[in-house]
Amino acid sequence: MPLYKARKIDRDGYKSIMKKTATKVMEQTTDAEKAMAVFEFLDFKRKNKIRAFVDMLIERHMAVKPEAKPGPSQKD
Repeated sequence: MPLYKARKIDRDGYKSIMKKTATKVMEQTTDAEKAMAVFEFLDFKRKNKIRAFVDMLIERHMAVKPEAKPGPSQKD
């Protein structure tokens, strides 16, 4: 969220990264893990894995972002 608050990443990019992360994490959990409380589910190891995954998605988004938005000087 610091990148979004600092306006280094746009709202749509932030939303898509969070959706991809939540979907990926929940697809890989078992029923027993889904029944756990949040603080039990998000142990230190899992938090670090999720953080690394989010960082990778942010890097991908930042690499693609300049290509996706042409500057205003390129209008015909």
